[in-house]
Amino acid sequence: MLRKVVILVFVNLLLLYSCVPGDSAFFGQKVVLRNDIPISDTLEVEKIIELDYELTQFNISDSILITWYNHDFHFLLNDLKTGELLGGMCRRGRGPDEFISVMPRVDVCDNTVSLIDPIENDYYEIDLASTISKGQTQVLTTIHFESNRPGTIPYANVHKLPERRFMLYDFCYQTENQKTGLVEIPYYAVYDIETGRIQKTIHLGGPRCMRYLEKHTPGHGIMFYPFDCLSTSGDKLAFVLMDFPVYGIIDLNKGEKLIYRISDLPDFEDGVLRRHFSGVCTDGNNIYALYHGRSRPAKDGATSFLYTFNWSGELIKKEVIAGIYNDIHYSDGNLYLSNQTKSYLFRIKLKNQCV
Repeated sequence: MLRKVVILVFVNLLLLYSCVPGDSAFFGQKVVLRNDIPISDTLEVEKIIELDYELTQFNISDSILITWYNHDFHFLLNDLKTGELLGGMCRRGRGPDEFISVMPRVDVCDNTVSLIDPIENDYYEIDLASTISKGQTQVLTTIHFESNRPGTIPYANVHKLPERRFMLYDFCYQTENQKTGLVEIPYYAVYDIETGRIQKTIHLGGPRCMRYLEKHTPGHGIMFYPFDCLSTSGDKLAFVLMDFPVYGIIDLNKGEKLIYRISDLPDFEDGVLRRHFSGVCTDGNNIYALYHGRSRPAKDGATSFLYTFNWSGELIKKEVIAGIYNDIHYSDGNLYLSNQTKSYLFRIKLKNQCV
């Protein structure tokens, strides 16, 4: 009898430490606790391109570097190997072939760049090679998509999906009429590319998160800022959160989420804003996530970590990177990084990639 009691207590303790009840209420579902793993290596980072402006958000299409730019164009296009300027994309303005507003995060697939205008609620697909060769932005597709809440912080994290669909992330954060705060739990929306209508929504949080944010984060409602990347097949999305040591996998066809918290990492503390994750990308097999967990702004000399996990959510590696970085992308066996205060593009050459 005593043995049965001991086994029962052990099982209950195992369940208690394998998921986080508070997190489960916050995210509206079970959150699995993943034990942090030992550091396995220190990665060498090299500067490969120096630009004449601060490099913040970027993307890569084969040999072309696409960078966010705050002057005459929304984006500049550079040769990834030489740094040579190849042209601009999305000229700023209100005239013909000009764009008054686009979001800095774009999606790249088969030489096509997908991006959105958050003011006009327009989705664009742009031919990258023709844009460079003709010296003018070549728009392939323009779709006006429906918006449920005018006056909220713009959509972000656009992705082109199979079966003529695209998806956006909606912050659901109100900024007009001198009011601030969440008006709904933030979510991903999957749209029909032909009609611009929403097919499904996938919320990141649960009902408790609204009350928590109102109480603990006045003036800082964007607690669900995700960085994300698509699987090669386009049916799964991996995401990491900026303000929590949390990552997850979303099945886009089923709308199901797997959410994980890494143990022993600093949590959100009242009055202390930490930047946990700052970027994520995939090579198709593995997912690479930048993490540092420092209070903002981070001090010089701080270090980052590169977590590697798979599409089942299992942590594979934890490696050290000297410095703080704010974006990461994969291309041809390499990881590319940017630092918001510097004008360099950095590179990590991957070795012994896990599958």
